[in-house]
Amino acid sequence: MFYVVYVYVCIAVLLDGVAGRLNGTVGGDESEDEFDFTLWNTLLQEYVDYNETSDTSLIDYNGIGNDPRLEAFAHQISEWELPGDEGWSKPKFYSFFLNVYNFMAVYVVVNNPCKEDLWGQCGPISSISQVHEQQPSLLTPVWDSRIGLPKIGKNGSVRSLTEIEDFLRHPRDCPYADKEFSADERMHFCISKTSLGSPNLWNKAFTAEKVDKQMADRTRAFLANNRKGLLLNKSSSSLYISKIFFWHSADFEHDSYKKNMTHNWIQFIKYYSEPEVQEYLKDHIPEIHFLEYSWDLNGNSTGLCKAKSRLCQPWWAIVFGLSLSLIFMLMVVQHMKMKRIALEAAQVLLLKKKRKSDRSHVSSSSSEIE
Repeated sequence: MFYVVYVYVCIAVLLDGVAGRLNGTVGGDESEDEFDFTLWNTLLQEYVDYNETSDTSLIDYNGIGNDPRLEAFAHQISEWELPGDEGWSKPKFYSFFLNVYNFMAVYVVVNNPCKEDLWGQCGPISSISQVHEQQPSLLTPVWDSRIGLPKIGKNGSVRSLTEIEDFLRHPRDCPYADKEFSADERMHFCISKTSLGSPNLWNKAFTAEKVDKQMADRTRAFLANNRKGLLLNKSSSSLYISKIFFWHSADFEHDSYKKNMTHNWIQFIKYYSEPEVQEYLKDHIPEIHFLEYSWDLNGNSTGLCKAKSRLCQPWWAIVFGLSLSLIFMLMVVQHMKMKRIALEAAQVLLLKKKRKSDRSHVSSSSSEIE
């Protein structure tokens, strides 16, 4: 039944794209070179829930992971024709890659919901950072891994989360961006790294027509969150801000304050923070501190992990793998040892042969003298 629904959704997406192109648009009201994020927007509306009490967006990973439309959307991205040498304008560029980053982060969790302990017991991940522990490239952080990710664009390639983030941070280095516009540091507050400490995953897709206002609104929303965005303590003249500012300090640099990051951060915060904070910063330069950043997953993958428990290997498979590795290492050590012994034996034989030759030469020389 699952495969029937999946095929139906793929056909529906394909027909919608064809119909859009016949009408000179994609999705009905977008230009031909703009991707249609209607399907992604629908998934966000259904599976992202904003909790007002904790001021946090939580994702229903079990629901979205079992929805065939997620794979249909991945297919839609992989079949899209990316722009050529002319590149996208700033609105189209940012709306596309902000959405793609958020989708890819969710996709990584959905396809890697389980982790195993030392005994091979399978359980749900509690952080996206645990994903790399289950992949062949154990030493590669999840941010740099391309394993299991769909290709971005028919004429593009598979990109890791770090590569997509670098596009957003340095658009002039991206082959799909118009080189005329510079980076927009607000992008840091529009992407969710599926963690409680990161900016909330917005339950709507970014659009080229409104992306500037949307980025401004998401930045203000993050700085209004005193649990992970910004907290002002007037009594101690302290300003607590997210570690995102520290990790990406260079992105907030301005020519007049290059050597003083406190001024750089404050200038940015002045513009996007709440009125009370703006008013205080007019006459005060508070001491900067950083809020604790939680890497805990912004949702629960328990149900999805149970459904995909085959992702975790049984304990005997781990023991068998470790045993083979140990046997191989012992064989290598034994081979090196035998090679060394053989080499030493050969050197001894050569030395004895040389000594015997020297003695023979000395004896023949003595006979000639006599």
